[in-house]
Amino acid sequence: MSAATIAGKAVVPARPERSAGVWATALRRLRNDRVGMVSLAIVIAFVLLIVASALRLVAKDWQKEIGVPNAPPTLVGPRVEGSDQGPACKPGCQGRKTG
Repeated sequence: MSAATIAGKAVVPARPERSAGVWATALRRLRNDRVGMVSLAIVIAFVLLIVASALRLVAKDWQKEIGVPNAPPTLVGPRVEGSDQGPACKPGCQGRKTG
């Protein structure tokens, strides 16, 4: 008797199971990882933002000067004298006291 026959019957060797590919295994493991999926969503959001800015859908006028160059900083807005708009002093106000 040879190894290929057992009790008079031919035995066909079983084909080894084909394992999943490297990328399929990595994708399956990533899907099961909650932190990994959140990180993937953040990366996809950044890529979409990059594409949108390249298509000039976002930040198309970022180089355009809107304010006055070299102006002193203000908390609320520009100080307008003699007007009720903005953080200007009202009549009778002494203004900001320094020191």
